[in-house]
Amino acid sequence: MNRAWRLDGARALITGGSSGIGLAVAHELAALGAELVLVARGQERLERARSAVLEHCPACRIEVIAADVSLDEDRQRIAAEAGRPRGRWRWGWIAPLAATAAALATSQTAGTAFRRAAAEDFNSKGNGKAT
Repeated sequence: MNRAWRLDGARALITGGSSGIGLAVAHELAALGAELVLVARGQERLERARSAVLEHCPACRIEVIAADVSLDEDRQRIAAEAGRPRGRWRWGWIAPLAATAAALATSQTAGTAFRRAAAEDFNSKGNGKAT
């Protein structure tokens, strides 16, 4: 594999990470070497998802956070817990890849919010803070 595609040392925050597209993205990013932070509402499903990824990538680092991204207090907790420094975030292209597709498909407002967040990510200096 071309080393340019490797994500060793990068962290990826994946919402909806316990199933479907989110879990598929988790498998792919883990295979590329990223450290994962999986977010979904159900702790048991998150643990099963972590086990499934670890089955194919035993050395992968995977953190799980049970939270509802529609709740402000949970989003703040996700940011606090996932933002602990362990690896470097690769802002800009991992975040859009890992966004929950269902939210984007069902809400015009969510699409606008996503584009705004992605623009901030692309303009960041690597620390997640917009410039």
